[in-house]
Amino acid sequence: PLVWVLGSAPIVSAGAQPVGLEALAEDGLPDEFAATLAARPDVEQFGISPGVAPGATTTWEFSAPRDAAGFQLASMIVESNDGFVSSAAPVTLFDAQGKALSSQTVPLVYWDAGTEANEALFMGRYQAPRQPAPNTGPREGEVRLFDTTTRALPEAASMARFSASLKEGTYTIAVLNSSEEGGQFVAPLGVMFYAVHDDTWSLYDVGGPASLGLKLQAEVGDPTGLLAEVAGEEGVGFAGRTLGANAPGQTYGFDVTPTAKHRFLTFLARVNRTNDVFLSTVGSIELIDADEVLRPVAELVVDLNRQIAIYDAGTEANETTAAGFNMGAIGVSVPDPDDKIRLYRDSTNDLAGPMAGGLLSVTVVNRATAGEFDVTVTNTAHETSFNALLGGLAWATHNPAMTFFTAGALSVSPELELLAEDGDAIPLADSIAASDDVGASGQIGSRLAPVLAGESHQFVATASAAHRFLSFAVMIAPSNDTFAAMRALALVDASGAPRSDDDIAADIEAHVAVWDAGTEQSQAGAGGRDQWPRSVLGRGRPEGDGLVRDRSLSTYVLADPSLLFEVTVAPIP
Repeated sequence: PLVWVLGSAPIVSAGAQPVGLEALAEDGLPDEFAATLAARPDVEQFGISPGVAPGATTTWEFSAPRDAAGFQLASMIVESNDGFVSSAAPVTLFDAQGKALSSQTVPLVYWDAGTEANEALFMGRYQAPRQPAPNTGPREGEVRLFDTTTRALPEAASMARFSASLKEGTYTIAVLNSSEEGGQFVAPLGVMFYAVHDDTWSLYDVGGPASLGLKLQAEVGDPTGLLAEVAGEEGVGFAGRTLGANAPGQTYGFDVTPTAKHRFLTFLARVNRTNDVFLSTVGSIELIDADEVLRPVAELVVDLNRQIAIYDAGTEANETTAAGFNMGAIGVSVPDPDDKIRLYRDSTNDLAGPMAGGLLSVTVVNRATAGEFDVTVTNTAHETSFNALLGGLAWATHNPAMTFFTAGALSVSPELELLAEDGDAIPLADSIAASDDVGASGQIGSRLAPVLAGESHQFVATASAAHRFLSFAVMIAPSNDTFAAMRALALVDASGAPRSDDDIAADIEAHVAVWDAGTEQSQAGAGGRDQWPRSVLGRGRPEGDGLVRDRSLSTYVLADPSLLFEVTVAPIP
């Protein structure tokens, strides 16, 4: 639902407390925000209008005095965590003489309410309509169990930006790989296939299976199969391919000359670092209108940037984005259990389940000397869909008073932040070494030499009756601030007698979990610009401070609101 007002001051401002906004931004419930506005002295009128589905319109009427303050509105962006859109500024309804102004488009801006940790758009567990109940998502900046998708991808608008020119009936289409700018998922775009065609032809059907040519294009970026499939088809006037792929920050392009018969454009490019994901048009894009007139370049560019989406070809099972074992390879893929072409919306968390979804194996066994234990932490990522690394590991034996972190806290120590974001365990190990709550401690491994799949961290831990518990923390990478921790595993009993290997082994799984430090905004899967090991130290954006902020400062952003929504206010004749 939309909340609208007549008021002189902006109804939303950056850096403000989200008073009344939480229910609107997280759950689409407008009453609390409307009540907050009603209490403001600068608000003259307010109301609530029904929400708007894609392709639909909602209309309402109101009466305003000729000296009325500006018109404004706000509404949740459904499928986000706490994103909403509002007027950029109050819209004046009357001129200086009190005459109603003609129809006006209301400029819109995106906001982040700052109340809930952001997940990938359309893929988050705590986004309406998937959330188990209203107001259930974790707070921004909160140390919490990692419970989000490792297969996230941003919207197509974050991957590509289009421009065009027209000369003597030929359009030149330029495609900028803009993935580095936002940093959500940095990846090349493969060779782009394009076709000019009539209104009877389509390259693929959403909900149907992919052709062999599309499979080849989506999995390895080879368009030769598609070119062969469309050759000679009556509905296709011309089909071609770009000369190469398109690395982040680079531009490639192509020329198309439409005719009255073949006046539509469709294109498709593989999104690299995925299994079978491709960027393509939503339907087809009109180059010549129904009156057989070439469309103005500015109008065409709007559609090029609006009518794009990221699709799953349904030919290969998805893995953690940018960290799968079978991406870009021929003949080694696992078939997708859903073999239909569809919008990419994979919300799988590959770290869910025991032992980080099978990514870790931990063994603790008694040594010959009583109170000493051999500890082995093995990276078993090769048995999963996430080709992950392990950073440096910090460990300690300790009493019950000691803990590396507190679940639900809104901050972690700077030392744990370094471990969680950058894989550097040395500061954390050093910070706990002198504590009376710690008996023995240390660190192993280095951010410069991460532990690969199949390799292990190994160390010897010493426990006693006074310090009988073992804890460790180790970063899982690539990620922004994800780490695995074993917390307070008892190695000896209260008298100091070592527990048996079997008893310890039976307890390990219950003490190991994967955590989000809440210190850095999470980016898509393992493909974010600011994720270690490819990141510059400290470059990632903080997750948030609980205040309203411009949505562009959040990791997952949408296309410019003018491409997605249109709001007009006009006098009734």
